[in-house]
Amino acid sequence: MEGRIKIVRVGQLTGDTKNGIWNMSEAWPLMLSTVRELKCLPKIEQELDWLPFDIAAKAVVDISLADTEPRDLVYHVLNSRGKSSWNDLLRWAQEFEAEKFEAVEPSVWLKKLEATKDHPAKRLLWLWEEALQTLEGGKVKRVAFSVENGAKVSEALKYFQGVDKELVRKIWLWIEEKTAQGKIF
Repeated sequence: MEGRIKIVRVGQLTGDTKNGIWNMSEAWPLMLSTVRELKCLPKIEQELDWLPFDIAAKAVVDISLADTEPRDLVYHVLNSRGKSSWNDLLRWAQEFEAEKFEAVEPSVWLKKLEATKDHPAKRLLWLWEEALQTLEGGKVKRVAFSVENGAKVSEALKYFQGVDKELVRKIWLWIEEKTAQGKIF
């Protein structure tokens, strides 16, 4: 079994690169789905370290099938190229969204969400209260994981350039469609 056992740690996944389809019950798409009702999204200082799930799936397959050294045991499958930020996402979303919205302090967004009647995102209010309070007014320290082992055996990881405007557009349009259909969980 030497050299055949591998530990794969997957980071924050996002919608796929073809259609932007994401799990609508996750926190990020639920947050983005509030824009129509709340007319705002929170301003947060954060890199978009999301990894499209089709890229992650290719990487996991590549890692699983690769002949590796026994010392290469742990593989971090994540976006280590956090070139884009939440501010980039907000700017791009302003271009995609027909109805204008504003970027507000996290505490303002939380109050607006709390005041909604039944938006599904309200179920995660406790999560955002905790997470956004730590983000308001400053950056959160990031833990850095090496993707070196994965990039050695997976072209999907090696060549992924990070979240860009086109990926955000696909995700945004998909969330808009689900919201319009009332299919947000």
